[in-house]
This record gives sequence, C-alpha cells and structure tokens, in this order.
Amino acid sequence: METPVVHTVLALACVSLRRYAEAIQKNLETAAQGEDIEPIHQVRVACRRLRTALRLFADCLQEDSVFKWRKECKRLLKDLRKARDLDIQIQFLEDLLKKTIRDKKILPGIKRLLLRLRQKRQRLQKRIRKSADRFRKQNILKEIALETEQLERMQTSAAEAGGLSVAERAGTAVREAIEKTTALLDRLNDKKDIKGHHQLRIAVKRLRYTLETFQPAFKEDFDKLIQPLKKMQTLLGDLNDCAVWLEQIEKFSAKEKERTEEYFGHARPFLRLQPGIEYVRRNRKKQWQTLFREVFAYCRKLETDGFWKQMTKTFAAPEAAFPQENHGPSSP
Repeated sequence: METPVVHTVLALACVSLRRYAEAIQKNLETAAQGEDIEPIHQVRVACRRLRTALRLFADCLQEDSVFKWRKECKRLLKDLRKARDLDIQIQFLEDLLKKTIRDKKILPGIKRLLLRLRQKRQRLQKRIRKSADRFRKQNILKEIALETEQLERMQTSAAEAGGLSVAERAGTAVREAIEKTTALLDRLNDKKDIKGHHQLRIAVKRLRYTLETFQPAFKEDFDKLIQPLKKMQTLLGDLNDCAVWLEQIEKFSAKEKERTEEYFGHARPFLRLQPGIEYVRRNRKKQWQTLFREVFAYCRKLETDGFWKQMTKTFAAPEAAFPQENHGPSSP
C-alpha cells in the first residue's frame, strides 16, 4: 500500500511530532527499568528526532511549548548519553572476555575495568529513573498530542504556515544542513582533531534527521541520499566511541591506582591490572586508527562521486526534483 504524501507544513509537523513522541512513549518505561540496553538507544534517537522536528517547525507551534519540549528532551538525553556510552563499553568488554584470551596476565585488568563500569552503570540507572519520571511529570508527550490535534483542526494552508510550501521549506532546511556538514569535512584532515570529528558526526546526524523528517512530503524516496549519511554517521559514531575509550581508560588507570594505594598503602597490587588495561587501550587505539582510515576514505569517495553537489542540486529546486500531486491540504 502506497504511503500518502503529506501536502502541508502543518500536516507534516503533526506527523513528525506525533511519531517521535510516540516512539519516546513506547520505550521510556523500559529504558527506566534498565533491563535492556536497546530502549535507551531508541529513546535517545526519538528525542533527537523530536528536537529536530521542533526546530524545523517551530513557527507552527507555541514558542513557550517549543522551548520547554526541547529543554526537557535535552535534559533527558544528557543522562541517557552517559548510560549509552557505558552500555557500549560494557558490551565490548563482555565480548572481549568471551573470546579466547590465552594470556592470563591480561584478564585481571579487563575484569576489574568491567567491574567498575558495571558499578558505575548501576548507579547511573537511578538517575535515569528519576529523569524519566521528571520527563513524564512534565506531560510533554500529552501536550504534543493536544497541540497537534489543534493544528489539525485549524486546517491551515501551507502558504499560511510560514509562507513556504513543504518543498520550499525542505529545500531551505536541507541546504542549510548540507552547508554546515560540508564545512566540517576538512576537520578529517587532522587526525588529532577529535572535537572536529565529533562535530562532523553531529552535523551528519542532523542532516540525516532533517531528510527523514521531510520524507513524508515527497513521493521520491530519499533512501539513496540517506543511506550514505547513515553509513557515515555510523563510522563517525564508532570512531567517537573509540576516542571516548582512549580518554576514559587513562582516567580509569589513574583512579584505580589511587584506590590501590589508599587501600594497601602502596601501588604494587595495581601492577597485575596494568597488562589488561594496556591491552584494552592498544585495542581501542588500533580500532580508532582503522576506523579513521575508513571514514576518511569514505568521505573522500562521496566527494569524488559528487554526492554533496548532487544533493545540493536536488534541493536547489525541490519542487521540480520531487513533484507533488496537486491536492489540497491533507491531515496526517
């Protein structure tokens, strides 16, 4: 069955806000329980998509509502990001221990690191439950449902909603996101520019979410544009995970040594942990180098293939590139 095209800005705003709010609602309770790591990831993604939609359609909504919803999503994301980082690190160490490690000298360090991460993750779950409770008490999801219902009843035309058609608004938003992304591509020329790599990842993610938000307004499938961005986002995300590891492994080593000295009065017992800690550090550094080469080559290929120029050209006149049926205003 063909998915109907959304023809007005207000209709698209309703579709997007409701879809992302429902995704948060669906996963928030399970994320708060902490029995599975996937719901936390799903809530994070839905929150980010919701913040993107709120930015894109802010002029269709009440200013106070937009400010409140974006602020509360950001607060929830803060604790969820920490939990997600820990979940990824714990899963990596668990998988590492399942592999055949013949050198028993490295096991104590890995097991100690895993123990500390699990302890930290367990403590953090209490904060996540409080954050989830706070988010629910703000009635944000209910407010979004009510406001989108009001927007649907208004039956306002695209011209009245900000003066732009859906295609024109999409073109403006996507071109702006492309410019911000391509302006950061040169940051990959410096391997040491970890902050720049992270900023590029965020820009790619926002560009992808912008495309996906406007997708329901066009018959043409954006998949050929989204899939390269998705791969680029994944590579940059994995690269960032390794960078976080390398930063935190140094802090862990220093703190664990300090703990040992406080408990035993000297640091000799810490020596048995060092081989495992160093093994993890070398492993993550090697993986970072591999990922950096891969993402650098992939981004270079996209540029050589004219990916960015083609996307910019496509959204220079989106109404011509993605013609819509000539229907009146439709609701989600």
